[in-house]
Amino acid sequence: MHERSKTSLGLGLFIVREIVLAHGGTITVESSMAAGTVFTIRLPRVPA
Repeated sequence: MHERSKTSLGLGLFIVREIVLAHGGTITVESSMAAGTVFTIRLPRVPA
């Protein structure tokens, strides 16, 4: 079985970030032991 580093964000997250930024959006992350990790993506309804 392949093991990944626990600190790696991975290629998938990089790709998502690039797509969100290309569409004029933002991506944020919040992490806590109680709630886990939450990624929030915001995209404009109408392109800028």
